[in-house]
This record gives sequence, C-alpha cells and structure tokens, in this order.
Amino acid sequence: MCVNVPMHLLKQPITVATEEGPDGFNVKGGFFRGNTMKKQARWGSALLVTLFLQLMAGCSSLATPARRDIAMASAAMNQAETLHATQHAGFEMNLAKEKLASARAALAQKDYQMASALAKEAEVDARLAQGKANAAKAESIRNALRHDIYTLTAGNDPVGP
Repeated sequence: MCVNVPMHLLKQPITVATEEGPDGFNVKGGFFRGNTMKKQARWGSALLVTLFLQLMAGCSSLATPARRDIAMASAAMNQAETLHATQHAGFEMNLAKEKLASARAALAQKDYQMASALAKEAEVDARLAQGKANAAKAESIRNALRHDIYTLTAGNDPVGP
C-alpha cells in the first residue's frame, strides 16, 4: 500500500491504520518524522568521530597486536603444560617455548611483525602439543577400557584387536 502524504504533514506524527495482513493477523504500523534528520545527523557525526578515534588508536600502536599474540601463545603454552603435554609432545613444546622466547625478544627490539609471526607459530605449536597430549590420554583411556572389557568377559575378547 502506497500513501502520498503532503510534505507539510511529514513533520507531524503519521499513523497507519490497522489492517489485516496476508497471514490473517492485524498489522499496525506508524512512524514519526519530526526530528529524524537531526537525529540522523547526530548519529552520523558520532559514528565518524568514533571511526576516526579507532583509526588513530590503531595506527599509533603497532605493538598491541604483537602483545596480544604473545599473550595468546603464552596462554596456549600454559594450557598445554596443565595437560602435561611435555610428556607426550616434548618436541612441540620445546619448539613452542623457543619461538615464544624469540617473539618476546623481537618485541623488546620493537620488531612487531616478527614478534607477532613468532608468537602465532608458538601458539600453533602449543596447540599441536595439546592435541597430541589429548590423543595420548584418549589412547590410554581406550586401552584401559579394553582391558576392563576383556577382564569382565572372562578372557574372551569380544572387542577384537
């Protein structure tokens, strides 16, 4: 339904009458055009100011992403250590520790791109060590369950090899 409204009425409240929609329910619409343009101008200028401030903050600190990446890698290392990943994936854990130390050194030298890249690699290595530790624990649980099933079936191995 299209309604032509004279321009002098657009500054007043306009209410659309209730009518039955195609699905049988009552549809009621309405809108107010009083200060809409002023509100849009205020929101637009606020949005521009916010975007400008975010852009300036992003350009002024290139170290922030590198620090964030180092913190994420450090958290991944801590999680891997709580899973005792060193026992199951010692090589990956040592590699992650070395890369994390190199990332911290690169950050100290203000080589933020290198620090970020090394931190991301350290995080990936730590996550790999976590995965290997989880796989080893799952394998251990599987073997224990197989043994229990074997014991319960009085030596008959129903599970197979």
